[in-house]
Amino acid sequence: MSLPNQRRSIQHLLDPREAVDAQSRYYAFQHPDNRTTLITYPAGQTRPTGYLCLSRTGYDLFCPLVTMRLPDEINDGYGLINQAIPAESTVIFSTPPQYNPLIGALFDIDSQQTMRTLVLDRGRYEPLINIYVVRSAGPNGLARAVIRKNGSAVASAGINWETGGFAEINVETSAAARGQGYGKSVVSALCHWIMESGKKPIYMVADDNNASLQLAEQVGFVDIGIRTSFIRATRRAS
Repeated sequence: MSLPNQRRSIQHLLDPREAVDAQSRYYAFQHPDNRTTLITYPAGQTRPTGYLCLSRTGYDLFCPLVTMRLPDEINDGYGLINQAIPAESTVIFSTPPQYNPLIGALFDIDSQQTMRTLVLDRGRYEPLINIYVVRSAGPNGLARAVIRKNGSAVASAGINWETGGFAEINVETSAAARGQGYGKSVVSALCHWIMESGKKPIYMVADDNNASLQLAEQVGFVDIGIRTSFIRATRRAS
């Protein structure tokens, strides 16, 4: 089955209205074709019960990012992973925490983080005007907000990926510029541009990154309880 047909066949497994499915929808449906491998289960069916997507990304040039929705039957989940990821392959999972036991049973875990997904609450968002914020484009061509001092970027916020309904934000602030409100300014500006396009801003952050969580909350993001496991792991030899 061709990749476009595979993508059509799994539409029912991911809800375009739900933030919990937004990242998985991007990688399954919108990531570039030449950097995407999609395995459906059972293979070849027009309405499969699960899928696994391997995406080559900037997270790691040598390890594909894995997003997936596994069949309800655990043996089918084993079968899908066995089919998709060969022994001794190293991958990076970005998946729901309920899959952690299965990943642990089949893989050696190299590192693991829990990520929170926050969504902007329009009622808490107040635009922050900073004349130093400039709009530009990131390496992926998507909108980027930047503050420069002496010709160098001291803070920037960009879009990692976007779907029809959501856009995920990343932010970077130089060590010397922290604590001056620059990060908050670029994130606030980018949120405004995202909402102008009719999308909802999403902010994914490690569970223990208190400074980043505080920045997001100051802009108006709220934790809606979504957790994602970000796991680097190597498939055990059978």
